[in-house]
Amino acid sequence: MTAHRSTSAAESRPARSRGAWIAAALGLIALDLALIAPNAPYALTWDALRMIPLELPALLLALVALPPRGRLWAARLIGGAMALMLLVKAGDLASRLVFGLRFNPLVDWHRLYHAWTFFEGAAGPVAVVATLAGALAAALALIWALMRAAGAVAVLPDRAGRRAALVAVGAVSVAIGAADAARRTVGWDTRTAAFTTKLAWGHVATAREVSRDLERFRADLNGDALAQHTGKDLFARLQERDVVLVFAESYGRTVYARERYWSRVGPQVARLGAAAKAKGMAVRSAWLESPTVGGRTWLAHASLVSGAWIDRQRRHDELLRSERVSLAHLFARAGWRTAAVVPSSQPPWPAARYFAYDTVLDAPALNYAGKPFNWVTMPDQFTLEALHERVLAPERERPVFAEVALISSHAPWTPIPEPVSWDAIGDGEIFNQFAERGPAPTELWQDTNRVRTKYGEAVAYVMRTLAGFVRERLSEDTVLLVVGDHQPAPIITGDAATRHVPVHLIAPPEVAAATRDWGWSHGVVPAGDAPVWRMDSVRGRLVDAFGPRAPKGEAVTWRRPTRE
Repeated sequence: MTAHRSTSAAESRPARSRGAWIAAALGLIALDLALIAPNAPYALTWDALRMIPLELPALLLALVALPPRGRLWAARLIGGAMALMLLVKAGDLASRLVFGLRFNPLVDWHRLYHAWTFFEGAAGPVAVVATLAGALAAALALIWALMRAAGAVAVLPDRAGRRAALVAVGAVSVAIGAADAARRTVGWDTRTAAFTTKLAWGHVATAREVSRDLERFRADLNGDALAQHTGKDLFARLQERDVVLVFAESYGRTVYARERYWSRVGPQVARLGAAAKAKGMAVRSAWLESPTVGGRTWLAHASLVSGAWIDRQRRHDELLRSERVSLAHLFARAGWRTAAVVPSSQPPWPAARYFAYDTVLDAPALNYAGKPFNWVTMPDQFTLEALHERVLAPERERPVFAEVALISSHAPWTPIPEPVSWDAIGDGEIFNQFAERGPAPTELWQDTNRVRTKYGEAVAYVMRTLAGFVRERLSEDTVLLVVGDHQPAPIITGDAATRHVPVHLIAPPEVAAATRDWGWSHGVVPAGDAPVWRMDSVRGRLVDAFGPRAPKGEAVTWRRPTRE
């Protein structure tokens, strides 16, 4: 009986050893895949599997050379760290797809909140909570799996022998070292790289640079030359005309560059030009460079009106805490009443205190009684009618400067409303007939071609609505500046698109004449070689074109305007 047991134990040792080697090999493959996993869409190819991670020898050595308890802790730390970096890469990949921007969890965590609010509006809170729960479960499963993978390597010395484990790790390390040496000395394409380590260190370095950048940015904000302007004759050449600044959501240069979009949008852009011409107004067009792409519209708004380059959230936060003068402040100082029509915003709107508009029409204040269009709270036609009825049309003693956000071309681009008679808009219930048409976002976004088609239709609706507003509601004495806020996401533009957006000035001919030095194209379609300005240059250009700067030596302390 004893002999039989001894024989069974002896036979089980090789089997257990073989199992340990197989488990360790699978763990090695899992760690390798975690280290070489890409963080950018263009790298999602089979060729990416050829990369050889230089971190692997050090990790394997820690897992087999330490004492038993040390190996256990090393497995937990390495598995957890690999899982964390894999999640960071996934976030980076998603951010590049949606925003066209890299994701750094140390400085870009706020994007998670904005992604939440967008998907909640598009798919509903139940779907978002379910998705979040699924993502959390997947993250926990990933952490567990990579800890198990590292643990399979860590127990190899106990089950297959310490010497054998060290020899195996040494062989892998020598092979990787030789491949790297061949790349460096002979130029062989062995694809060795410490990709994950460089990525992690790059995030840390970026966070440090962002902190240093904020110090410089604060100094720039406080060095604003226009802060000393009294406001006297600031926009004298406008002759107290109403000025309306319209931001059109996701209206980018791609609309003009790609036939699949231009075939739908082009005729509506032509309508806008024809409506302006019928009113006797001049039209000038060019391009602006936006600080953002695919989202975060408020960065573009802030850059244009503040004259400061706001390309990240922390700069935006600094702006709101500063006393930088915006276009709203300058127009208020020059005698204009100021208003903001922001249908996507819910109170409290953080930027309202900084801008200190006389009137803020946010989503609740607009009194829209119709159904929302997924994330889009109300159709742009209702927004523009509210602008006319509540801001521009009433009798008043002072001209108005109004900033307006048009959001019907915001993703998910379903459903898309249709124009109705301007006299029939009322409280907005008339738009209910369109609010449940078309596919649900979860259905639409399974087909990239359908998404692109719907994007073109949404922008075409915005341009058609603007044309109707100019034709039916806009006074020919008003100055209208229409700006695309940013290019849409890379799913629409592709990976190589610029950050250029169209800008149109629609104004009385004598006002447009003051901008002849700008070199903008005549008409509603900007030429391919028309000027491209950064958005933060617009504030200064408007001041230069329509009024003098403060006399030298004049020192006036700006006090933040307050609402009446």
